[in-house]
Amino acid sequence: MKQSKYNHALKWSLLGLGGALFLFMAGSYFFGRISEAGIIFDASTDSSSETIGLPFDIHLIANNDSDNLLKDVTVSLLLPDGAIFASGDDQKINSMDIGDIRPGEIKEETFSVIILPMDSPVRVFSATMQYALGKLTATFEKKAAAQVTADDFPLTFDVVAPESVSPGQEFEIRVKYKNIFGKILPGLRIAFDHPEIFKLTSAVPKPDEDGHWNIDGLSAGEEGEINLKGSANLQGDSNFEVAFRAVLNLDGFNYDVLKRPVPIKVEPSPLSINISSDQSAAYRLGDTMRYSLNYRNNSDEAYGNAAIKVKLSGEMHDLSSLSVANATFSSVTRTITWSPNKLPELTSIPPGAGGNLEFSVNVKKTFSIRRINDRNFTVKADARIESINAVGLSSVELKIAGALLVESAGYFRDAASLILNDGPWPPKVGMPTDLAIHWRIGSYSTDVSNLEVRARLADGVAFTGKTKSSNGVLPEIDTATGEVVWKVGKLLANAGILSDKPEAIFQVRATPADGMAGNYMKLLEMTSVKATDDFSGLELTSSAEPVTTRLESDTTVKENEGMVTR
Repeated sequence: MKQSKYNHALKWSLLGLGGALFLFMAGSYFFGRISEAGIIFDASTDSSSETIGLPFDIHLIANNDSDNLLKDVTVSLLLPDGAIFASGDDQKINSMDIGDIRPGEIKEETFSVIILPMDSPVRVFSATMQYALGKLTATFEKKAAAQVTADDFPLTFDVVAPESVSPGQEFEIRVKYKNIFGKILPGLRIAFDHPEIFKLTSAVPKPDEDGHWNIDGLSAGEEGEINLKGSANLQGDSNFEVAFRAVLNLDGFNYDVLKRPVPIKVEPSPLSINISSDQSAAYRLGDTMRYSLNYRNNSDEAYGNAAIKVKLSGEMHDLSSLSVANATFSSVTRTITWSPNKLPELTSIPPGAGGNLEFSVNVKKTFSIRRINDRNFTVKADARIESINAVGLSSVELKIAGALLVESAGYFRDAASLILNDGPWPPKVGMPTDLAIHWRIGSYSTDVSNLEVRARLADGVAFTGKTKSSNGVLPEIDTATGEVVWKVGKLLANAGILSDKPEAIFQVRATPADGMAGNYMKLLEMTSVKATDDFSGLELTSSAEPVTTRLESDTTVKENEGMVTR
């Protein structure tokens, strides 16, 4: 009987829970239906297609066709990729508070936008309306979207340029531009993009300080022309590209609205040259760089009065070490020149003939590091052979590997490190004395990885286990080799050169043997450091002298004071 009452009560409890859940779901559905009933939100444009670079409006319309007051209404517009607000700022979403909307009232807000070039022609603008309903405190929202198709910017570029050019020889590029829109085009400039190998020698008209041509206010149907001259310092049988861009300036922000690329081929020169070095990857400080030049006449006619020039660039060339024969060198232009009066073979180069030249120059022995960006140095040699109607070009550029710094020092009195050293001083035969070893490191010019510092403990010296470091990685003892190891890992370029040196400290305990009396006791063998240069890929190494009880770095220790006593 008791069980029956219990089951009966449980049934009513479950029914009550289910009923509550039903009422909650029904209420939520009813609540949601009320919040949307008669409330219309729409986003639209005046046309299904709009012109790139020209402002147009997106209309957000909120229609309260309900019996409820809409309070604190806010509308917002989210831009797709390839669109900006006409104000020119770089924000992706903009919102407006439009206050309350009474029953039967319609409110409209307009956002002025501009579309920019993209691979896809379609742009979809997403809009949201947020509001509170009547006396309810909850916030509701409705969404809408407007879609437009992008039409080309109404400016034409008609470019006249050679399809192919010879290495190093001047050629002309002309661009005619025209406003094909029925109105003035405001805020426009023309930019000319080119790679470093293109040398611009003249421009009519001249560009402004930013390298742009201002065409702001170009009238309907108005046109203009820009004439450029330049040369391509590029080896034959290669390609490069220049481009003209129409740039729209809005409130200090620049946006590209039209781009016209111009591909140009560099034909092989009948007079060719090739420069190479004896290294294919990188050089180290102090290395001798040996360069070879091979020149050849690949045509069916002779070329006379030729000149060969090599320009050395990169501050790591030690020009005082330059070794070259039958040539002149200008330290002002950093250029080596072989001419017919020094090298008679250049007076006339017959068809199929050529020759070889050599020179050498050293890498400087030290880096000049003054700023944090003084890093990843390279050296480059640009070669050029030139005769009447023929130019040949070649270049070689190589990296300069970085360098490591390591310091190893010992201290007896080392209050700054808060490591207390115990034992007799001067050290005594058979008695242990604690000392602190400091390792400091640095990396010149390049980031390095897998950096590791190692040193073997000398006879009679033990590792106590007391350690510290400035980078959180502590030195440890390698019991297999008897070495102390500091596995630093990554070290950024110029760390320890323009900033405090990363440092590790460890304590050792030295117990002098009888035969050491009257001499300094060696504490640590030579310290070595190695790492991988992230820039050149080479392995870098360095070392520091062994540490003894002379303790040169401890200013509280006088000369001879560290000698072992009995």
